[in-house]
Amino acid sequence: MTDEPPCGQCGGIRIAGGESCLAHAKPAERVVALKQFSKTGELDVRGVTISNALLTEIFDAAPHDADGRQTFSAARFGGANFEDDAEFDRAKFEGAAEFKETKFGGDVCFYRATFKGDAMFDGAAVEGDAIFELATFEGENKFDGVEFGGDARFDQAIFDGETQFPEAAVPAGFRFIGFTSTADASRPRLLYRPGRPGSALARAGTGFTRSGPSDPQSRPGP
Repeated sequence: MTDEPPCGQCGGIRIAGGESCLAHAKPAERVVALKQFSKTGELDVRGVTISNALLTEIFDAAPHDADGRQTFSAARFGGANFEDDAEFDRAKFEGAAEFKETKFGGDVCFYRATFKGDAMFDGAAVEGDAIFELATFEGENKFDGVEFGGDARFDQAIFDGETQFPEAAVPAGFRFIGFTSTADASRPRLLYRPGRPGSALARAGTGFTRSGPSDPQSRPGP
């Protein structure tokens, strides 16, 4: 897909060779665009409104690895608007996963997802729950300014790179239970330490910080 110029109907990114975004493209144009996505794993739907029906088409067209996992070689969802729930369970993002300023109208789930490149959720807004349980993050991860309307769960997630949540608006259900960081060779375990707003959640050298209220119910065991 291309950066030239936005869809005339909504301002979303146009599909390659088309006049509209994936949501507003003619059926034949959408079929061609999704076939290309099936071949390359590259998807660009920045600024596009994604209905349940369109999301189903995207997931059906996505390449799958030998384990049956949806695989994105490049995923650009920046500024997209998911009208309802979005389930990326077990999805694999081979390159950067861009969800900057993306709006999720319901829950979003990345259960057991793998982010091999950078994961960018800067300015994203989730009206429902955000589930990242057992997810693996291998690159740099940005959640600057993200707003979680429901629970945000990172239970048993693994972070290999620098991960920050500065100025994140988080709910009482913000959970980090048993998650780990492999940012340095010693693979330190990060422990949730309830405290006053602005308290850090990190061992030295991991680069993992959090600002905002703490949830004393979310503390893991020793």
